[in-house]
Amino acid sequence: MQIDHVIPLAYAWRAGAWQWTAGRREAFANDPAELRAVDGPTNNAKSDRGPSRWLPPNPAAHCEYAASWRDLAGIYSLELDPADAETITAVLAGC
Repeated sequence: MQIDHVIPLAYAWRAGAWQWTAGRREAFANDPAELRAVDGPTNNAKSDRGPSRWLPPNPAAHCEYAASWRDLAGIYSLELDPADAETITAVLAGC
């Protein structure tokens, strides 16, 4: 079992976290809404990919995962890659 960040820390950095204070980055990294318990192979497969390049292997989890990305990106004012934003919108349209 591993702890995964819904929005990977490296992705968040590229999406605007580089501008944050150390305290805000720490708050994001430890936000319970940002953390999920996952198995190691799934976490490794995801790496720092966004939703356009990786979704949970269980399709039943796609809606919750996309909603978490949308919500967290909004809370933390992260600028999502356009392909990831499109994927989130498409997934949520089917929920």
